[in-house]
Amino acid sequence: MFGFNESRNEHKVLQIRMLGLKALQPFRPSSIEFMIFSLSDYSWRTIDVKLPIDISGEHWYYGTKSSVCVNSMIHVMLQSMNEILAFDLRTEKFEIIKIPEDALPIELATRYIRNGRTCLKFNKPSIMKVSGLLGVLCSDRVVATNEMHLWVLQDYDNRVWVRNTITFPKSWLELDQPYPVDSLDRDKIMFSPNRLSRNIMGASVYDMNTGSFEPVKFFLPHKFLRSKNVDFHRVEVMLKALCLYQ
Repeated sequence: MFGFNESRNEHKVLQIRMLGLKALQPFRPSSIEFMIFSLSDYSWRTIDVKLPIDISGEHWYYGTKSSVCVNSMIHVMLQSMNEILAFDLRTEKFEIIKIPEDALPIELATRYIRNGRTCLKFNKPSIMKVSGLLGVLCSDRVVATNEMHLWVLQDYDNRVWVRNTITFPKSWLELDQPYPVDSLDRDKIMFSPNRLSRNIMGASVYDMNTGSFEPVKFFLPHKFLRSKNVDFHRVEVMLKALCLYQ
C-alpha cells in the first residue's frame, strides 16, 4: 500500500504479510507481519505495531479494497465491519475510523433485471480520494433511484463527514453502470467508461460544484483490435489529461 508522509515529504510503502494461513481457514492468519519501504533510501524495515482489530475474524481480510492515502495516513476499508483501518505514516500506528451510519447499505445485495436476466449487485461501501479528502461511496439504492451518496471527511481531526448526492441524468443501468474511479482537480470525479464502438470509448466526469456530468470521448489506437480488450486503469492518465485540457 503506497502512501506519502506530508510532514517529511517522504513516500513509503506499507506491506502487510499474513502468516500461518491454513487451507480450511484462508482468511484467518495466526499472525501478521508489517514492513515499511522508504523511497528516500530504498530500504525495508520491520515495524512492531498492534492492530486495533481481531485478525482471527474474516473482517480483517475478506472484502478489503485498494488503499487510499489522505492526510499522511493509508486507509483500507474493512468492509465486513464497515469501518476503515488507517495507518499513520508519521507515528506508524493504526487506528479505526467509523464511517457514517447513513453510509451503511440498507441491503447487502440488490437483485435487478437487465436484458431479461436476473443480475446481482453487491452494495458494500468503498473508499476513494476526493479533492485531497477521504471519501466513502454508498451506492446501494442507485438501481432504484439513480443516485449515489458520497460521504467526504471534511474535518479529519473531528471526524466530520459531509454527504454529497450524485444524481445520474438517466437510468444508471442504461448508462452501463458507471462507478467513480478517481478524482480530478477542481472537485471533479471521473467515472468508469462505457464502450461506444469498436475504437471509441467514453467516460463521464462529474462536477461536484455544479452537480452535472460532462462526457469525455477518446479514440483507441488501431493496434487495439477491440475496445473491450482495454483495461480502463491503463488509460486513466490519458483521461485525466483530456478532462483537464478541454
